[in-house]
Amino acid sequence: MDAKNQINSVAKALSVLEIIGKSEKELTLTEIARILDMHKSTVFRLLSTLENNGFITRDNISGKYKLGLKILQLAGELLENIDLRKIARPVLERLVEDCNETVHLVVLDKNYIIYIDKVESCNTIRLYSRIGVQGFAHSTSAGKIMLAFLPERRLKNLILEAELPKRTPNTIIDYEVLMEHLAMVRKKGYAVDDIENEAGVRCVAAPVRNHLGQVVAAVSIAGPSERMTIDRIENSLCHKVMEATEKISRLLGYSVPTN
Repeated sequence: MDAKNQINSVAKALSVLEIIGKSEKELTLTEIARILDMHKSTVFRLLSTLENNGFITRDNISGKYKLGLKILQLAGELLENIDLRKIARPVLERLVEDCNETVHLVVLDKNYIIYIDKVESCNTIRLYSRIGVQGFAHSTSAGKIMLAFLPERRLKNLILEAELPKRTPNTIIDYEVLMEHLAMVRKKGYAVDDIENEAGVRCVAAPVRNHLGQVVAAVSIAGPSERMTIDRIENSLCHKVMEATEKISRLLGYSVPTN
């Protein structure tokens, strides 16, 4: 199937989802085909694909279709991220005021991170990160902190299967070295990107946990390496970012253990 046909198939499948989702009742194959003015054989193929992937379900007795739980799952994840941004935003703004560096809120998607919020500092040097943009997890502080707290089997499988490009001379791309590094990150509770993702930029990140204690996001502080020195990170910024993520985690319902 060429690219144009693939795009057309996706558009048709989305039309099927929209019709089912907006309907006040469950629909049969014939009804969906009539509404969309498509051949029943084409609609059946689209319905089968959507059903196999959990986006719709079919009643075995009536043969009628309705939305599947996959839609609810995706909607829940979207709402969780929206709530997370709203809850985290004041904390991120205070963190920027405190350290005068750019701060990011990040979630993990397989072996990538996605920037879901960003608060710029007033410094003249700006970073190229943008909300909605992907980045590699293995070379960023936010990505490494989230990888470090994955279940061990999932982490191993993900790293073994992941693309680990060498973004800078400092990027860790060896499996064993990366696993050892992530174990240390997990022990310390924060991660450092020591000019591993972008030339001249250092970052430090800490994890955000939900009410179940699961790591659902990360907050990172990023800036030029001449300001973001290792000494400053280890003596000051790592504590500030961990304090910020603990605040966000508490707002999400997590009970932070006391020492």
